Amino acid sequence: MKKLILSSVVIFALVGMILAFNSLKSTTYIKPNESFVLGKNKHNGYRANLKNKGKVDIQVFIKREGQNQKSLGVLKPSQKGSFKIQENTTAIFKNLGSKTAVIGISLNGDTGLSVGYEDN
Repeated sequence: MKKLILSSVVIFALVGMILAFNSLKSTTYIKPNESFVLGKNKHNGYRANLKNKGKVDIQVFIKREGQNQKSLGVLKPSQKGSFKIQENTTAIFKNLGSKTAVIGISLNGDTGLSVGYEDN
């Protein structure tokens, strides 16, 4: 009986560790007229939970290889959004404002994503 309980505890701990390594949280700052680009590499799908923590709008786009950008909408200050991003799809967060944008990002799924900034 003690071995069964110990085995259960170990299994639950391992599952918790695996789930923890498949998530990522970040607060990201985006300069005026720049974009934060996430996942411009080969990757599996993931869910992005976002919150605009700043004072300017953030436009959210996705782009698949060989296709044009597709708008998913605009996050107003304090607004939250949740987006399912498919494999090998780039997520782009654009700051078109005159002040620095601040976005809270929580990812669940593939977290081996490239990150970078580009001019708008």
